[in-house]
Amino acid sequence: MIGTEQGTVLSCNRKGKTQYEKIGANTFNGHHGPIYAVQRNPHHPKYFLTIGDWTARLWFEDFKVTSMYSTFYHKAHLTSGCWHPQRTGVFFTTRMDGYVDAWDLMNRQSTPVVSLQVSDYALHTIRSTAEGRHVAVGAVDGSVSLLELSPALYT
Repeated sequence: MIGTEQGTVLSCNRKGKTQYEKIGANTFNGHHGPIYAVQRNPHHPKYFLTIGDWTARLWFEDFKVTSMYSTFYHKAHLTSGCWHPQRTGVFFTTRMDGYVDAWDLMNRQSTPVVSLQVSDYALHTIRSTAEGRHVAVGAVDGSVSLLELSPALYT
């Protein structure tokens, strides 16, 4: 899967025989600007997360018309995101204003369950550890913060 600067996600098929079968049939449009992160759900691979413009969007691979879920439009651009490796409905997003948001869709859909300012600088990357107890967040100034999650987010 590839996120483009035009806000489109391309899901490529290496086994396609024609150019259209390889790229054209699998496009997802929804963001108003560049897509900075695309990640499949580790538990349900037909679902994937995209981060771009001011929103995070959840998609179902078989439903290409629109995203099945979108966060509200944040005041600051979203820059990265990742799924929790153990909890199906939990994902994280980073923002240009230095905040990390934790979303638990089984608990609350309208707002993040936790929003924490980690840096005075823009955050540009986030990854979870394999067991899901910590997330590492990288800022534009080169700093890396390791955050320990509440048990409510990983059990």
